[in-house]
Amino acid sequence: MKPIKSFVFSSLLMLSAGVILPIPSIAASIGSQGSFMQVEKPTSGTAKIVKEGNKTYVELGPDFKTSTDGPDLKVILAKPSKLPVHLKGMSYIKLSPLKNFTGKQRYEIPATVNLKEINTVGIWCEQFDATFGFAPLK
Repeated sequence: MKPIKSFVFSSLLMLSAGVILPIPSIAASIGSQGSFMQVEKPTSGTAKIVKEGNKTYVELGPDFKTSTDGPDLKVILAKPSKLPVHLKGMSYIKLSPLKNFTGKQRYEIPATVNLKEINTVGIWCEQFDATFGFAPLK
């Protein structure tokens, strides 16, 4: 990674969420995909990065399913390829509240997000700082 890109991305994340953890990355790109792994609650299915027209999305597959126990679930993007239960002190990008606990759904990724810095899609309960599950992107 070029030092200036790393500095800019790190600075932006530090402003929004705190500390950057140096973790080796695979880096997302259009077509990257992964399978969800459970952390705090049962979460399964697939996530992938897709492009349609000028927009880029995280698409949860028709096989996506997570627990209905979360009152405040968000779809997030993160640099680490593995997410812990609690994200306090970590950097991540909140995309949107989760629309449904199951099935295919899309979340737009802002054009300002550098996909080369993203390795994981997560389902996270903001109210209780609990990662339900994550999908490492390859």
